[in-house]
Order: sequence, then C-alpha cells, then structure tokens
Amino acid sequence: MKFGRLLMANLLAFIILSVFLFFLFIGMIVSLATFGKKETVKIKDNSVLYLDFKQPIKDFASMPNPFDNLLNMPSFKDLVENQPMNLLSVLQHIKYAATDNNIRGIFLDFKDFNINMANLEEIRNALKEFKKSKKFIIADADVYTQASYYLASVADSIYLTPEGDLTLKGLSAQIMFYKGLLDKLEVEPVVIRHGKFKSAVEPYLLDSMSDANYLQTKTYVSSVWNHLLKGISEERHIPVDSLNAWADSLIITGYRKPLQKHLIDALKYRDQVLSGLAQRLGLSANADINKVSLKTYVKQDIPKPVTRNRIAVIYAQGQINMGNGDNATIGSDRLSKELREAREDSAVKAIVLRINSPGGSALASEIIWREVVLAKQFKPVVVSMGALAASGGYYIASPADVVISNPTTITGSIGVFGLMLNMKKLLNNKLGINVDGYNTNAHSDLGTTYRGLTPYEQKVMQNMVERTYGTFVSHVADGRKMTFAEVDSIGQGRVWTGANAIKIGLVDSIGGLMYALEVAAQRADLDKYWIVEYPKQKSFMQSLLNLNNVQTLFKSKVPFVNDLDENLQYLQNILSRKGVQAILPYVIDWN
Repeated sequence: MKFGRLLMANLLAFIILSVFLFFLFIGMIVSLATFGKKETVKIKDNSVLYLDFKQPIKDFASMPNPFDNLLNMPSFKDLVENQPMNLLSVLQHIKYAATDNNIRGIFLDFKDFNINMANLEEIRNALKEFKKSKKFIIADADVYTQASYYLASVADSIYLTPEGDLTLKGLSAQIMFYKGLLDKLEVEPVVIRHGKFKSAVEPYLLDSMSDANYLQTKTYVSSVWNHLLKGISEERHIPVDSLNAWADSLIITGYRKPLQKHLIDALKYRDQVLSGLAQRLGLSANADINKVSLKTYVKQDIPKPVTRNRIAVIYAQGQINMGNGDNATIGSDRLSKELREAREDSAVKAIVLRINSPGGSALASEIIWREVVLAKQFKPVVVSMGALAASGGYYIASPADVVISNPTTITGSIGVFGLMLNMKKLLNNKLGINVDGYNTNAHSDLGTTYRGLTPYEQKVMQNMVERTYGTFVSHVADGRKMTFAEVDSIGQGRVWTGANAIKIGLVDSIGGLMYALEVAAQRADLDKYWIVEYPKQKSFMQSLLNLNNVQTLFKSKVPFVNDLDENLQYLQNILSRKGVQAILPYVIDWN
C-alpha cells in the first residue's frame, strides 16, 4: 500500500508538471512571436493623460517575475507591460506632457494608490510644474486617504463620489515591543550599540519607547505632517491652524464636511465627472474621451539631444548587504561595480546616486562609501534621497559633492549597533534541549545563540561598535565639512526628515530626482546630455530563466502564504544580519 501511494503521488506530480510545462511552452511560442517588437505609440489630438496609479511607481522598476500570477496564464507580453513604472520616466513624461500639443490636461484617478511619500512628493511637484502650462488637472476618487488627498490637492478641481470618504486625522507612528515575549521565552537579548537614539534594539529591551526615541519619533512624524498641511494649505487656501483643528476634532470625515470646508469642490459620480470633462474638451456630454494611460504614455520616446555626454543615474534601493544583492537589496559588490563603471566611462560626465535605503551592514556601507569617494575625484557626484537614506543609507551619501533630499525623506540615523540573542534558557527550560561542544580557544563560540557574552567579550564587542561609529562620524564630518563633535551632536542614531536635516547640515537642498539631474548638469557644465541608468534592466528572457523566480508560482493565489512569507522574510533579514549594523530602526509603510 505504501508503494502504491508513492507511485500515485509521483504520477500526479509528473502530470501537474507536464501540464505546467505544456502551457508554458505554448505561451512562449505565442508570445515570443510578438515579444520584443517596439510598440508605436501615437497620441491623438485632444487627449487627456490618465493617471490611475494601478501600477506601483518605484525608483528602479525592475523586470517582473515571469512566474507571478502564472496560474492566470497571462501572455508574456502582459507580464512585461504590467511591471512597476520607473519614477524618472514618469517625471520626464509628465514634464513632456506640458508641451505636448495633443495633451489637453491630466485626470487623476485614485481608485488605487500605492506610492511612498518621497515619490508622491516628486510626482506632486511635477504636477505643479505641469499646471504652469495652463492645462487642467482634475482629481476624482471614491475615497481619499490623507496621502492621496495631498497629491490631489494640486488639482484645479477635486471631486468626491457621493457617500465617499475623506478623513483628516493626522499621522501616527507605532512600534511593536518584544521584551515581554522574550521574557516569557527566557530569551536574553545581548545588545551593543552607540547612540542614545539608535532605537533599533529598543523593542528587545523595553516595553515602550525611551524618552530619546519618543523625541525623535515626535520630531520626524510632526515634520512630515506639518509639510503635508503646508502643501494642502497653499493649494486650497485654508489656514494650517484650521486643518490641525479639524484633525483634532475629527470633523473631516465622510463627504459632507469635506465639501462644506472646501477641501473638495463638488460631489459627483464618475459619469458626471466624465461628462463635465468631455464638455471641457469641446465634446458632447456623452462623447468618448481620448484617455491616454500613463502606462501607454511613458512608452513614447522623448526626443534626445545630439550629444555624447551622459549623466549616470545609479539606483541604491533596499537594505545594504555584502555581495551582489538583487533588485530589492543593495549588494556592496554590484553597486561598487556600477559606480566604477560610471567613473571609468568617459562619456559619463556626472553621477546621480539615487538612494532609497534604511541602511544595513556597516562593512558593506564602507565598501560602497569608498567607491563614491573615488568617483567624486573624477566627476561630480550628486545624491538624490528617496523615501529613506538613513544609517548606512546616509553613510554612502555623505561623501557626495551635493546631497539633495525630499522634505519627507527619513535620513540621518548616524549610529551603529550589534544584536545577539541568548537562547540558552529557552532551549534548556522550555524545550529540554542542551548544547555541548568543544572550543579550541577561550572564545571560539563567540556569537552563538547558545550562551550570552562574558563581561570581557561585551567589552570587546563594545569596542568594535565604538570603532565603527567613530569611522561613520569621521566620514560624515569629512564629507560635510563639519567637525567630529558637530556630527556626533546630531548623530547618536537620531532620525531626521529631509526638512530637519537641511537645518543641521546633513543635506544641502530640498528637491527630487529631476532637480538632482539639473544640479549634476550644472556641476558638469552640461547643456545637453542623455541619461544612462544602473543597474541595467534585465531582459524578459533573463528573468524567465532565473529559477529562483519559480518559488513565487503559487504565492499570489494563496494570500495567507504571501503574507506569511513577507513576515518570515522580515524575520530572516533580522536574524541574518552579520557584524555591526547601521540600519534604520523601523519599517515604514506610508499606506
């Protein structure tokens, strides 16, 4: 019976694999016939650029995993077209639309919305520039979040569906603490750190925020909130004090109060909005509108100047690790190689390093830092900060000629720490497991989870952290032309927003990626240039042949598995950190 069950199981697995490979082969044959052919995009006269935000907009939009949603059997072409959009391309094409005679205006549809705060800020600024062309911007939604409303506030007309919702309530930062859990499990956290604000380890040691952590959290969250209110106030001509009072009293909810307080212009159903838009275009109320999606519009080739000059935009996205990394993480080897290539390319006259990172390995940050220093000796290096450029993310930014930040960027966090978990009591008392072995020397088992640190080992580890912190501060002092004491006074692991950081000398100016390119061009004395981006985008077939992508085949069909995997990945990132860390103490979700 056992043999029969094994035989049936193997037979079933063979059948499933055969069916999968058959459909995969058919899909390849059908799709590859048209794959690679560049689609000719022709924009009709009297068109409206339609921004629906269905696709994520990322700093670096990598090729999607071909096995995502494979059970829906989409064509390969669909998989490619549904990939996230590149922020730089979006900004360039919004700018181009302002001078495109075929585009009459922009329609903002907020049914879907998933953009981090820094990229939202950059798109909002691009829309403000677009308005200078005297073309219209219309925003419509069933529900506005505070973030989506901040973006919508630049529109000439803001509409909300009757019975829809806009709630103004302020921002909140929540941190989960694990001390009670660790106490129950009898797990002892062993922490070595420098910086009273380096709060990444606090959840393992405390039940609530320390005074220092509370202060820094209050400072940066308030900075972001005040920036949002200032932007809304300027566009809607409502005093900031009034907006704050409404948030405190929670009176801006639903749809009636937002209309009464002039946060929106009218309550309209989508068909009414579209009828009004058609009439604005000189059409009859029920006429079809030439809507051009952003996904389609960015396929247009913007005319490039005739020149050999290039500016390299190098993306540093994700946690900083040793090795090559991938499209979601920064590998010291790969990023260093890209910086070297840009430095050695005579056609590249300047480098813009776009950073969106919470930090990570201090050693990996040091390796990348060295390449930034070398590049700076040959050509201008401008840093553009995205949503995060903190700890190790700031480490690699510090030597640049110019550091440019968004006002809501989370940066600073100049501090380091080491963390180990002593699980001896958990294993002994809870699980009945004992660990024994042999060491050739007194401290051969240093760093294991089976015991804590001796006072001498604690001192040695503390010295390592102090040395790394001293190096970090010295690098920042050299790059920012400050004294060690000045950097130390604003360091200690403290987190700042870009708006705060410019006041204390960590940032030179406020702006986005497009502004960083302008500064780089000025530094390199360029009137005309092309943009070359690193890392190079992988082809679809390269992504298809990456066997690591197969593991995601069924995740999209089982939400629980997908959510569990994300949490396990976060836990894995924590447990896999080696050596001294320079990393932001939070995972920030702006949704």
